[in-house]
Amino acid sequence: MIYMLHVPFVNYATELVLRYGHGVPHLHLLTYLGLPLLVIMVSVATAALLRWAVPGVYATLTGGRGLATS
Repeated sequence: MIYMLHVPFVNYATELVLRYGHGVPHLHLLTYLGLPLLVIMVSVATAALLRWAVPGVYATLTGGRGLATS
């Protein structure tokens, strides 16, 4: 899920931060250092939500990996 979600999320999140983050000191550095952690957290949370709510969609998106319970 991280691989699938990271490119669009990085693009949109960077655009939002740079558009609305005026006045924040060292904004580019903070974005460069903080965005990867945010992307991982959102991707893992999205995967968990999909796996719980719609396991069929999750299975399709991941090729059936990560569904075993044992």
